[in-house]
Amino acid sequence: LETYYSGLLEWILFQVGVGQIESANLPEGNAFYEKELCLDPSGCYRFELEHYYGNALGDGGSYRIFYDDNLIGSGGGFSGTLESIQFGNGCTSFSPSILPTSSPIDTST
Repeated sequence: LETYYSGLLEWILFQVGVGQIESANLPEGNAFYEKELCLDPSGCYRFELEHYYGNALGDGGSYRIFYDDNLIGSGGGFSGTLESIQFGNGCTSFSPSILPTSSPIDTST
């Protein structure tokens, strides 16, 4: 996690099936913050960035999240109170299901 500028901003990392495994309140003001964690590659994780007043990372602030040296999330100046990203090799991917049609399709033509 890399972030620039925060105030009353907290990040939380959950491992699915385990619970919260790491968290921190970020420093206020124009500060660069970086945290590196060693994660089980077979796990599934959810990262949450929470701001208590809904105006996080204002004035040009931003964040970036990397997993296995790949950028998996980024943003800045969000006006909500929560952003969430799920990642990891152990996460189940959901693919759209094919729903049956209401009537048979004629394929003879």
